[in-house]
Amino acid sequence: MKLTLNQKIFWSILVLGFILRVCIIFQPLDILFSRWGSDDLFYYSQIAGNFAENGFFSFDGVIPTNGFQPLFEFLLAPFGSLMKNNVTASLVTVILIVSVLSVLAALQIKKLSEELKLDERFGLLRTKKHRIYSGLSSFHRLLFE
Repeated sequence: MKLTLNQKIFWSILVLGFILRVCIIFQPLDILFSRWGSDDLFYYSQIAGNFAENGFFSFDGVIPTNGFQPLFEFLLAPFGSLMKNNVTASLVTVILIVSVLSVLAALQIKKLSEELKLDERFGLLRTKKHRIYSGLSSFHRLLFE
């Protein structure tokens, strides 16, 4: 199957955006935490760790909590024991999960535009905007912050 120009551009953008995010993981820890670490990251990873340990959602392991986005927490829960009290593992795990979700979102945008019989360029444009914005935002932070 021969790819059209738009398909080649789509896959190039997808791969480039994913590579940029994976490159971020290999930055020195001080840069990694100062630019991409956030209190939410550690809050979510602590809840996931306590879920793996105790079987219920809790920040401190004692009092149940519901102050989180359930879907994202369910994605983190399988990695909870790895992330609990380990900031490096938390950051790397979250960046990888978000990167995979970004790729899946780009694929869904493309599929939706095809199913709605929109011009192929619309799906490509939406994907470019989605992938390039997130990739360039990360790249900008990598270089200039």
